Amino acid sequence: MASYQEQTTPLQGVSILLNKVVQDQRGYFLDLAETDNPTIQSTKHIHAVIAHTKNKSRGEHYHYSLYEDFYTISGTSLCVLHDFNKESPSYQQSFAFVSGNALRDTKKQQIAKKHSIPSFFLEDNVVAQVRIPPLVWHAWWKLSHIPATIVATGTQGYDEDDYAKPKAIDIPQVLQLVSHYGITPE
Repeated sequence: MASYQEQTTPLQGVSILLNKVVQDQRGYFLDLAETDNPTIQSTKHIHAVIAHTKNKSRGEHYHYSLYEDFYTISGTSLCVLHDFNKESPSYQQSFAFVSGNALRDTKKQQIAKKHSIPSFFLEDNVVAQVRIPPLVWHAWWKLSHIPATIVATGTQGYDEDDYAKPKAIDIPQVLQLVSHYGITPE
């Protein structure tokens, strides 16, 4: 039996693995990847980003060859993905989800529910790991009142030539998804 539950998404090659979280009065233990987790075999780079400014994204790019895995481990973030792979059946489709700590803001909870945006929270004893293949654009926006901390792994180290950086404002589907939360990309 796998140490995680796999969730499919509408984007080809993108999946969400729900890894175990244990919580008690001391805090959380996040099991980011057991030995059976696919990221264990291919990780060559580990980094983290901290989103601390409202309406400012982290990411807003895709890679030509890099595969990445991301986990929101503190705060709450909105992750938006868009498929730029012309060979993919999900080409030019977008997908969003919310992860990290549970939203205390009931208005934001209602937005996710109304627009069928999946939510994965540490308080529900899962940490969401999104697996992103090449040519899938990705960006995060902080939704919580505290910074959102996102840990990432990659199949290779940093390579400036492996990036394409379309802006969120140039992707209509992304604009629609973030607008639900009152986010206006620059």
